[in-house]
Amino acid sequence: TDLPWPADEQERNFFYKTIASKHDDSGGKKRGENTVHVIYTNGISVAHLGDLGHEPDTGIIAAMGMIDLLLIPVGGHYTIDAKQAIQTIKKIKPRNVVPMHYQIGYGALPIATVDQFLERISTYFTVHDLGGPVLHYDGTGNNYCYLFQYDKSVSAGLV
Repeated sequence: TDLPWPADEQERNFFYKTIASKHDDSGGKKRGENTVHVIYTNGISVAHLGDLGHEPDTGIIAAMGMIDLLLIPVGGHYTIDAKQAIQTIKKIKPRNVVPMHYQIGYGALPIATVDQFLERISTYFTVHDLGGPVLHYDGTGNNYCYLFQYDKSVSAGLV
């Protein structure tokens, strides 16, 4: 977290930093620690909030910096839910978002589907259904919520 962040947005380097956070809203007492990962390369910053279980404080947000693409949990129970995700997005102010950690109809995890999040986010971001598991992001998009589609048949044989 204390390493310098690139000053020149056009640098062709790869920067990576981690920021400590909690997996729950009880200071980590229920589920322990979480790590926010921020990657910066080719003028694009991507943040993966992991299993974030609380709305981030100003210290975490400041350490993240400006984010072009934010991967944010929305399923609740083990992480923040749709309502908390919207509040977190309002605080971080990313250019674009990607929901993650939600129920896709596989397994019996007690987490919500992405629907509640999509209802809320569509007020602030244009939802773009990718129709598959790949996003080709060149940094030019703004105010998009990218929705991946998961194809169970593709990973049927994976462990």
